[in-house]
Amino acid sequence: MFHDGIEVFRLTPGNLRQRIMGIYGNNYNERMVPVQEETTILNLSGFVLKPEFARKTRGEQYFFVNNRFIKNGYLNHAVSDAFEDLLPAGSFPSYFIMIEIDPAKIDINIHPTKTEIKFDDEKSVYAIIRASVKRSLGKFSVTPSLDFEQETAFNIPVSMYRQEPKLPGITVNPAYNPFKNNDAPPRPSTSGWEQIYEINRRAETVTIPSAFDDIPAEPLQQSACRVLGQVERKYIAAIYQHALILIDQQAAHERILYDQNEAMLGKSPAVSQQELFPQTMTFTHDDFLILSEIADDIRRLGFDLREFGKNTFVLNGVPTGIASGSEKSILDSILESYKNHNPTIKSNHRENLLRSVSYNLSVKHGAELDIREMQQLADSLMQSSQPNFTAGGKTTFIVLSSSEIEKKFQQKPS
Repeated sequence: MFHDGIEVFRLTPGNLRQRIMGIYGNNYNERMVPVQEETTILNLSGFVLKPEFARKTRGEQYFFVNNRFIKNGYLNHAVSDAFEDLLPAGSFPSYFIMIEIDPAKIDINIHPTKTEIKFDDEKSVYAIIRASVKRSLGKFSVTPSLDFEQETAFNIPVSMYRQEPKLPGITVNPAYNPFKNNDAPPRPSTSGWEQIYEINRRAETVTIPSAFDDIPAEPLQQSACRVLGQVERKYIAAIYQHALILIDQQAAHERILYDQNEAMLGKSPAVSQQELFPQTMTFTHDDFLILSEIADDIRRLGFDLREFGKNTFVLNGVPTGIASGSEKSILDSILESYKNHNPTIKSNHRENLLRSVSYNLSVKHGAELDIREMQQLADSLMQSSQPNFTAGGKTTFIVLSSSEIEKKFQQKPS
């Protein structure tokens, strides 16, 4: 297959699994769960991807009816419902499902592009797809299962099969005297107990890296925004200019990271936290093309990423604050966000990239912050040129004035 004179794919004849691997990469082999069902209404075959490989967009969802690609939201819901609580919030399952059905039982003339069809018995088709996917997830141990058939009380080790059972016995030492301590172990020495406090004092000086270490902040006593505490691990309550404000910690961190990353794009590449062992990462062809397009800008943000063959990159370093082992998932999330934002953003790809990176690297709702981190976040937000909103237009904080608080208590202002 060629595009603009460039060979994109060279695919050899093969089955559906081989064709998926040829397009999306060999790493998809271990991600796929086969789905197979034969009924009097239709025959079903294909694959769904394991829940841990769910994506933030619906890009890898394919139905083929009699070898014709179709779009059907009703059947898509059947697959999603089969995954039930296995998917993270905001994620979508990936699937490649082939349906063989009597052409007389479908109508393909409801859309000019022929990508939408109508089934005579749509409810039965829905039920078959949902049950087949659900059964495959259970059959291949994707979903947790309990075996209620086996009685665990009779699980006897093989080495004990020929041994005669023995009644338990009780032995008593008539010479035992509890008031004699001749055989008792020596009591531990209490000398040097003062060193415990010295060790604790040294431990207090240990600092743990935080996502907020790179955020510039003024000393607490000089801050114009005084933090009071955290609410539901989502919001930060603070006093700012004699008013009570509630800061959305995720939205605020997005705003801060967006400003910082925007400044870094105009400079030389940021300092990266070098990987001890460079990681080789394989992407789908579409993701590889997108990553190649934004590679220069993403390197300026601290991702030391280099092309390494077909659909492959080598990651040598990441921005500070990214936990080890999460590099691939973060890059995948950035790409998903980038693709998700792309149709709605009318500006250049840099703004799209900035929004995607800022969202995926920001502290999320549910993260517990200490007073220092909250103060740093609040101070940095108020120093932003646009502190009220994220780049996507989401509110970062709200103000509760004295008059509004008095109205809540049904009191007239004095």
